[in-house]
Amino acid sequence: MHDRAAPRATPGRRTALALVGPAHEQVTRGDVVVSGEGWRASRAVDVTLTMLPEAAAKLKSRLRVRVNHGTAEVLARVVLPAPDAGAAGPAAAAGRVAARLLLESPLVARAGDRFVVRSYSPVTTIGGGVVVDPWADERILSRARGKQSFPSAPGTDAGLLTLLVGRRGQHGIARGELEVAAGMDARRLAAALGAAMTEDLVEADGRLFAATEVIALAERLADVLVRFHAEHPLEAGMQAQSWRAAAGSAPDTLVDLTERRLAAERRVLRDGSLVKRAQWAPKLGGATERLRTELLEALRAADAEPPSTAELAAAHAGSDVPGLLRLMAREGVVVAVGKERFYEAGALARERERVVTLLTELGSATPAALRDRLGRSRKWLIPLLEWCDTQGITVRKGDGRVLGGVPRA
Repeated sequence: MHDRAAPRATPGRRTALALVGPAHEQVTRGDVVVSGEGWRASRAVDVTLTMLPEAAAKLKSRLRVRVNHGTAEVLARVVLPAPDAGAAGPAAAAGRVAARLLLESPLVARAGDRFVVRSYSPVTTIGGGVVVDPWADERILSRARGKQSFPSAPGTDAGLLTLLVGRRGQHGIARGELEVAAGMDARRLAAALGAAMTEDLVEADGRLFAATEVIALAERLADVLVRFHAEHPLEAGMQAQSWRAAAGSAPDTLVDLTERRLAAERRVLRDGSLVKRAQWAPKLGGATERLRTELLEALRAADAEPPSTAELAAAHAGSDVPGLLRLMAREGVVVAVGKERFYEAGALARERERVVTLLTELGSATPAALRDRLGRSRKWLIPLLEWCDTQGITVRKGDGRVLGGVPRA
C-alpha cells in the first residue's frame, strides 16, 4: 500500500495514516488509533493469567512484569487475590489465576484481548493472559482492595456483559462504552444483551444497569418512605425531591428507573409533588382528634387575627401542630396564608370579602390605607394581601392594590 490511497488497512500491510493534531514525536510504538465514542485508556485491567509451569510458583503480588499487548510493551505490577486460609498459592492450579495488572503507562484494551507476560529482568516469556475488564479503574479498585478478589473470564457473551455492567455499580455504563469495553461489534452486543436483559440487566436512556442495583435502590427508597410515614403520621406524603435525594449519588436515570419499578409494583404512588406508600393515609388517634378540635376552635375564635404556627405549637408542646395544620388545610377547614399562619376557612372568606368591598369602593388603595380601614396591623395585613395576590383577587399597581379578576369564592 506504498504511495497510494487505500480505503482499508488489513493485517500484514504496511500503512501510513494522515493524522491531524499530534506532532510526530508525540506518537510512539504501541499507540492506538480509534474512531467512534466510548474508547479510553486505562491504568488498571483485570485479567486471567496463564503462567508457564516454571513461572507459576514464582508468581506473587507486586511482581513487576512486562506486558506485551498488540505492539505495545507496558510495565506493570501484578495484584493477586488474597489466598484463602490453608489454600495453596493462587497460581498453583495449572498456573491459571484471576489477577489485576496495575500499568505504569495507560493502555487501550478491550475484554477478550490477549497479551504476553514477560519477566522484568531478564526479559523472558513467563506466561500470557486474556483481558476480562479493561477498565478496572480507581473506583472499582478501591471497592475491591479490601478483599482482593478479581473475576475470571465468563464463559458466555451474556455473562461478560453482566459482569462488566455489574462492576460499574449504580453509575452503570452507556451502550456505546459497553460495546468498546466488551470487545464486541454492535450486532454481537445486541445478541448478548438479548440474552442478558431478561433478568440480569436493565436499560434506560441508552444506559445499562445491573438489575440488582435497581432492586437494591428500590428497597432503600421504599425504606425511606416507611421511616417518613412512621415519623410524620399526619403528612399526606414526602416531598418527591427530598425522597429522590435519599438515593445519594445515584444518577437520575437510575432513580427514574427505580421509581418506575416501585410504581409498577404498586409500592409507591405519586400525588403531585408528593410520594407515598400505596394505600397510605394519615391516621388520627383520639388525642390527635382532640387537638384538631382545639386548634380549629382557637382559629375560629381568633377570626381575622390568627396566632402563628409557632404560637400554636408552643401552646401544645409535644404535639405535631404544623403537621396537623397541614392536614386540616388539605381537608379545607383551614387555609395557609404565608409561611407562618393558618386561617379558619370561614374567617379568611370574610376577610377576603372585606378587602374586595374596600377596593370596589376605593378603586385602588395602599397597604396603609387598607390597614386603617380594616383595623389590622401589618403583621396580619401584609401576608393577607400577598395571599390575595397569589389568588388573583388583587393586583399590585404602583404602591397600591387594585382588584384582579373575578374574586375566588
